Amino acid sequence: MPTNAWLGGKTTLPYQYSNEPSNRFKETAGNISPTNAQPFMLGRRLHHTDFGNGLHSERDGTGTETDNPIFTEQIGKLGPKFVNRSCVACHVGNGRALPPAVGAPMIQSVVHVGSDANGTRIRSLAPCCSPSPPAGPTRAM
Repeated sequence: MPTNAWLGGKTTLPYQYSNEPSNRFKETAGNISPTNAQPFMLGRRLHHTDFGNGLHSERDGTGTETDNPIFTEQIGKLGPKFVNRSCVACHVGNGRALPPAVGAPMIQSVVHVGSDANGTRIRSLAPCCSPSPPAGPTRAM
């Protein structure tokens, strides 16, 4: 691909690397500065954390230094209107949440339908549009 077609500049991956594009958002960009690498990794860890029990989705269970430890600061933070237990549960491969296949249940999506002229949702429609409906409308965090 010619460099003038690289929409992301030098961050663009002009050819397929191993496991690309399925793992593209799981890794740092090849040209990330050292000062940005640590914040990226901390954000990635948060993205993979279960906000109910603090477990990491890529935990190997060995309890060794290769394992991702429980993120104790995030335990019990699901809140009353959660859609899923972790970000990665909806955002597969750290990217956007994928729509379900035609005819499959919508268990990873929140759909806002039926609102008045001010954009206020009609509460009676909320239970049909949330995968884990609490009382009232649900909103992704």
